[in-house]
Order: sequence, then structure tokens, then C-alpha cells
Amino acid sequence: MPVELHVVDDDVRGEVWIALKPGTTVKQREKILDEHLNDPLFEASIQMGVVLSADPHTYAQMTNHRDDKQRTQFLVQARIEGDKLVPIRLRRRKRK
Repeated sequence: MPVELHVVDDDVRGEVWIALKPGTTVKQREKILDEHLNDPLFEASIQMGVVLSADPHTYAQMTNHRDDKQRTQFLVQARIEGDKLVPIRLRRRKRK
């Protein structure tokens, strides 16, 4: 599955859809994300003149969206801080 990333000013935004089998562990999911995101994030960091500050899976956040092929959507977000590209983590809203 291709990763769709866009570099805009000091930010990287995008998404990736990944098929996760039932019972996939967090460690397995992180490995799959690392494999999909390593090269695209590295290329984006080179384009921006910075280095990655963390493992590729930390730039992705799983959503509740699934497509007709049962793939799960992950949002990918990062921003420049100093000379590093750092992950942006979305805050979950608390239920009342």
C-alpha cells in the first residue's frame, strides 16, 4: 500500500491504509508501520533538510476508519522542531 505524504512548509501530513489481521499485536503493527513509513519519511526529512527524531511508527496514529478491503487508516503527521522532524500526536477527546 503506497503511503501518501505531503510536505507543506514545516509540516508533513498524510495517511496510509494497512490491512491488519485480527490478533495483530502492537509490536507487529509497529513493525508493519516502520516498513511502510521508513522510506517516505526519510525522503520527506531530506527534502526538508532535517533528521527523523523517532521510529517511523511513532509518526502514525490509528483511526477508526476502515475501507471496503478491511484496511485500517493511519494518519501521519510531523513538524520541524529545530533540526528534527518530530511526530505530532492527536489528542483524544474525553468522553463526558
